[in-house]
Amino acid sequence: PRATHSNHAIAVLFAIVAAVASSVGVGHSSDVCKARGDDAIFGWLERGVVRWGDVLDAGAGTGSLCWLLKQPYKTLTGVTAEDDEGTFSANGLRQASAAAKNVSIAPGNWKDPTFLQGRQYDIVLADYLLGAVDRHWPFGADACLDRLMDAVRPGGLLLIIGLEPYKFVLDRANPQDALVLDIESVRDAAAAAAEEPADAALPDDGEDLIWEHLSEEQQKAAKARQWKPPEYEPVDKDLEAWIKTQIPWHP
Repeated sequence: PRATHSNHAIAVLFAIVAAVASSVGVGHSSDVCKARGDDAIFGWLERGVVRWGDVLDAGAGTGSLCWLLKQPYKTLTGVTAEDDEGTFSANGLRQASAAAKNVSIAPGNWKDPTFLQGRQYDIVLADYLLGAVDRHWPFGADACLDRLMDAVRPGGLLLIIGLEPYKFVLDRANPQDALVLDIESVRDAAAAAAEEPADAALPDDGEDLIWEHLSEEQQKAAKARQWKPPEYEPVDKDLEAWIKTQIPWHP
């Protein structure tokens, strides 16, 4: 069993969701952010923050970074393991934050024990990070969570967003659920053929991993404030009909 983490002087607020929420945003610091950074999960997390101060986006993408750019932070650091082009690259994140002040983008890997060593922040955000960490640190979710908790100042807040594996929340006997699971199968097959990770879902024991790092007091506080996701909307009938033409085995 994992040992409870020693950093008891922080709070943890997390959302485990059954589907990635869409982002329909407003303009802020750059054209990149015009359609990113606003969704129900971010809004819920925002209501739980009293003071922003120094903020770390521990696995930044334009969605999370654009949301954080709208907050009254003192400093904002965005971490990415990719230093080329694309949504999660250092170049892409620099473009998204080009007009903002006191923002730095830090390319690096949490697997490296010297990366941001000794740095602490008032707010640390892990937006789908624990499910995606395997891309750059195989089987590293547990140790990565330790590093994130170490990065939170006493009295600070760790914000975690995670995607629960669909197999735990969907029922193949339900036609709508079966459609989603079939789409997931196609996606997984395509990702495997391209030798790319399929998604950023938490490991099967992901939620347990989070709870086991918390003290009894932290668990009680987190459970009282845990995200309660709304039911997802049924797939549009026209879209469902088209998907069925693309997935031969779907009933």
